[in-house]
Amino acid sequence: MRSFSFTIILALLAAAVCGVIGWQLKEGNLNALLGVPPVQPGERLYTDFRPEDVAKMSVESGGIHLEFIQDGMVWQSVTPPHDRMDPKAAANIINYTLGLIVTDHAPTDEIDRAEAGLRDGSVQIELEDASGDSLARFRLGVRTPLLTENTQTGESIPNFYIQPRERGKKDHVYACTGDISGLFQDGMKLLRDHQPFYVNPLGLQKIRLRTDQGELTLGREMPTEETPNQPWRIVKPLDLRTDRDRMVALLEGIVQLHATKVVDRSSVTLPPVDASSKSFQIGVTAYGQEKETLLEVYPPETPDAAESLATISDRPDTVFHLLRKAGPGSLANLPLTVNELRDRALTHLNISGIRAISITPLTGSKILLSIDPPRPWQVEINGVTQEANEQRLFALLKMLGTKATGIESDAAPDLAQWGLDTPFIVIEVIDGNNQALRLNFGMDQQGGVFVNRQGTPTVMRVERSILSSISIQPHEWRHALLWSIAGVDLESVQRTVRNEPPLDLTYNDAMETWRGRIGDTDVTPRIDPSKAKAMLNAILGVYVSRWLPLADAGAEAALANPVFTLTTVEIQVDELGDDTGERKRRTLTLAPMEGSADYYGRLSGEPHPFVIDRDTAFKLGIDPLEKAQP
Repeated sequence: MRSFSFTIILALLAAAVCGVIGWQLKEGNLNALLGVPPVQPGERLYTDFRPEDVAKMSVESGGIHLEFIQDGMVWQSVTPPHDRMDPKAAANIINYTLGLIVTDHAPTDEIDRAEAGLRDGSVQIELEDASGDSLARFRLGVRTPLLTENTQTGESIPNFYIQPRERGKKDHVYACTGDISGLFQDGMKLLRDHQPFYVNPLGLQKIRLRTDQGELTLGREMPTEETPNQPWRIVKPLDLRTDRDRMVALLEGIVQLHATKVVDRSSVTLPPVDASSKSFQIGVTAYGQEKETLLEVYPPETPDAAESLATISDRPDTVFHLLRKAGPGSLANLPLTVNELRDRALTHLNISGIRAISITPLTGSKILLSIDPPRPWQVEINGVTQEANEQRLFALLKMLGTKATGIESDAAPDLAQWGLDTPFIVIEVIDGNNQALRLNFGMDQQGGVFVNRQGTPTVMRVERSILSSISIQPHEWRHALLWSIAGVDLESVQRTVRNEPPLDLTYNDAMETWRGRIGDTDVTPRIDPSKAKAMLNAILGVYVSRWLPLADAGAEAALANPVFTLTTVEIQVDELGDDTGERKRRTLTLAPMEGSADYYGRLSGEPHPFVIDRDTAFKLGIDPLEKAQP
């Protein structure tokens, strides 16, 4: 018979066990007693937190232990070396943890942990929240023999051994997809941020550059509701506009600077800097800050050295090895001089606000273009006004916004060396407020072309080819419309291809029908209505590409032996629209241009030849007849 005391002890033990079981049932499971069930294949290993919940991470590998905390938007090491963590590496670790997908699992005691790379010295990762509570803690082992196929791309995805280290989860080792093992190689040096600057280029207000050519400062005003994107300007040594593309290249280059190697300041002897070899500096200041973040790049060991050492003010214990030669993340990608960064556009015109443009060649007639909306642009030459050629006008307006290829001088006391004391072309632009801008074009003795904006000491070099955009001959400003024929007035068309017999066509606009003859043969049944319609559309409105001067040698030679002749006959009507009995006859001849796909053209009664593009010539030359049956 059991003693009373033994019975009491059994009762207390039973109560304790029941209490624990009851507490676990209250928590919703019996994991503490029976163990946490393994995560099943296809499920995520960690699901109980979001990326933004992570405030601290610890990483250990090969006996090296590093801890990082999030300070604002920056991950900072709190263990030596005290430096900024690569934000991409931090994001990769967090996203990798949340993206661990289980493909297989096994009890821990069935896995050779040494073979799986899960013993001491393996990679250990722990993520914590701001309160210090653990969000994920696991060992990263070696690659498993298992591969997983990406169902979308068909690529094979490696799997790695993962062993959770949380209480109750240690009983299983998992195979999970994904690989970030490269981050932890070479003493985990890749976790250190290799980019000197960690700035938002949209938040910068000032950039200071110092090179062996001098110092310059770029700045911009504080953004406002009206102008949230303030433009950058060069403010020192001159007040100049900047070139947008070059400013983008500078900002992108600063943000993308990437060291080939990052080392501790204590392990490096920096080159001395004296008055004759000033270091290269890049200083940036954000809106609302007074202190500059300064990158100092030291002179290279030799002039042809591939790298330079550099330090940055907000990471004083770090030295960067930066590329000097062309390549990703290199210093060579940065435009650094005034002439590289300045805006080189000839003008900054509001095209819609222009009301007049005058072109005054040194020899020849003055050309005056003007517009009085809604009327189209007019051109006045030698007292004669007509509608302006739109293609010539477009080319001129485009030229006015072109960029100079170089800046010759910003303080030219004498313009004669560039031929600007006697400009060979002067262009004056007048806006709606009667404000004028004048450009003087000069040419030096070597044939170089230069532009000076009246009232400024700046001389810009431009490509000689832009002169083709400035039409100074009166005939060039003629409207591009060669003729316009109303379909109701078209009576007949005669077309001749080379030396073939002409095709005579008569047209009835009311019936939209054609009749045709070749000599005495009626070819009306062979007329294809769709081809005839396409030919008619081309004939009703004909535009030239450009007008040529009188007696143009190339045109004269080619048109002496034309390949195509088109003659139109139009009904002439009176004010009431009645047929007067008179007819208007026009003959167009075309010949191919040597070395070009375009065609020379001439219109009867018109002294100036012209050029018609290939497509227009082919449409005019459409044969409306079906091929004759053999």
